[in-house]
Amino acid sequence: MLSLLASLILVLTGILLVLIWRMQRTRLDDRHHAIDDQLDRKARQLQSLILLAQQQSTRLEAAIGLAQSLSHVSSVDPLSSLEALADPAQLANPQALARTAAKMPPLPGSATADLFAANQKTLAIAHLLEQGHAVPEIARRLSLPVGEIELLLSFRSA
Repeated sequence: MLSLLASLILVLTGILLVLIWRMQRTRLDDRHHAIDDQLDRKARQLQSLILLAQQQSTRLEAAIGLAQSLSHVSSVDPLSSLEALADPAQLANPQALARTAAKMPPLPGSATADLFAANQKTLAIAHLLEQGHAVPEIARRLSLPVGEIELLLSFRSA
């Protein structure tokens, strides 16, 4: 009877071990599937990011090509051209200024308009000052800050 009881305990222990092993195996399989799903999702995200990076790279290369085709970069540095005018031999040459001016890049369209507007502002300030108006009155008439009027007046030669 004791051997039958011992055999029964061994069989039940074996069955219990098999059940525990299957439960752990099932949990591992569930974790494995969850990890596989996460990896698949991350791989899809990475593929979409790679595609986006390729598209952006293509756009950037096209923009660089366009910028290079539109650039008006001269092989001569404008600053070095201006510095060359300081040479006495260049100053004696009447064509040197014309050649240097031809090498200069064009000013943006708004730059000349800004210069003209600034010149008009300065002329209006000077005109009102010559008429004897004080700085606050000039600022009021021209709708400009007093500090700007004072700054522009500080640039005038005495």
